[in-house]
Amino acid sequence: MSSSIFSSDSATRGAQRKPVPHGLLLAIVAVAVIEAALCFVDIPFDASRIFLPRDRPPTVVETIMETKLQAANSIGNAPDVLLLGDSSGLMGLDPRVMSGRVGKDVFNLCSISLIGADGQRAILERYIRTHGRPSVIVYHYAPHDLRYTADDLANWKFRQSVYLWLAASDGQAVEAESYRRDEFRVLPSQRFRDAVQRRLFFVFDRPQNLNTPRGRFGSHHEMVEQVLNQDGFMQEVNEDETDEPRDLNLAMPESQEAALDALLDYVDRIGVPIFLVSNPLPAYAKTDATLESLRRQQQQLQQIMARHEQAAILLPEQRFLPRESFATLNHLRPSAAAQNSKEIADLIKGGGLIHE
Repeated sequence: MSSSIFSSDSATRGAQRKPVPHGLLLAIVAVAVIEAALCFVDIPFDASRIFLPRDRPPTVVETIMETKLQAANSIGNAPDVLLLGDSSGLMGLDPRVMSGRVGKDVFNLCSISLIGADGQRAILERYIRTHGRPSVIVYHYAPHDLRYTADDLANWKFRQSVYLWLAASDGQAVEAESYRRDEFRVLPSQRFRDAVQRRLFFVFDRPQNLNTPRGRFGSHHEMVEQVLNQDGFMQEVNEDETDEPRDLNLAMPESQEAALDALLDYVDRIGVPIFLVSNPLPAYAKTDATLESLRRQQQQLQQIMARHEQAAILLPEQRFLPRESFATLNHLRPSAAAQNSKEIADLIKGGGLIHE
């Protein structure tokens, strides 16, 4: 009896066994094959994803970089005077003030020091490609930010992001390194779908993030409008309460010297005069240690200038201003920025540095 029972149970289990889902297995294999195939397809993606992430509002620095890269990548006419450099120039040189003094067109292409002179050269090269050559370039820099090392710039990743943005804007496939970044960790088919949607339906999925207020600086859209309406200039809205003596390390590492050399090599090749301008330093930083470090930096800059026909230092003596002139260590307040703009413009015009 027990034998027949076991036999009956086995037959029942066999009858209840589910068939193999061949269709599902086939679908999984097909998806894997498609994803693998698309890994080898150059899929351009929206360059703005680099500095305008989908899942949060962009930072102020990301807005600055997106705005400046868009300006460099757009087609237009070259100004007579092009301002290049870091955020000390972005917030310290007002093209409207300078244009009124020199009687020429002026545009501010200054961005941030976190991309180094290499990143600024890449932006300048794109700007020259889309606008042509200006008559004069003014390179405005914060002395304290020339201390950044190659490791500093690599760790911050802003310079690499600039290179990726420029490559993507040309429709190039993003190099493999970018896919290790969180914002690009998506399936190949998703990158393909995103690219097709942008081309066919003009999909834009970040309006709320770009309208989100960010304290004193406002939203991304508000900042972009301000910068565009002011020919690339941006007011600093922070306030610095520092008034204690401060020693500054201003010596340039070899990587900074090499990057500046490469920038000036490019300017030599295109035949445009370039004048270096140091941002003023606050009086509270005028210590013996700072002055000694400053002398070393000036020697380094003079050695670099001597190798380039088109380059010169516009203000040989470092300027020191009262604390009230500064919003931060590297950024002038709007009133001091206006004065700085007038001083630089008058030197350009009075020295005959721009042809009539």
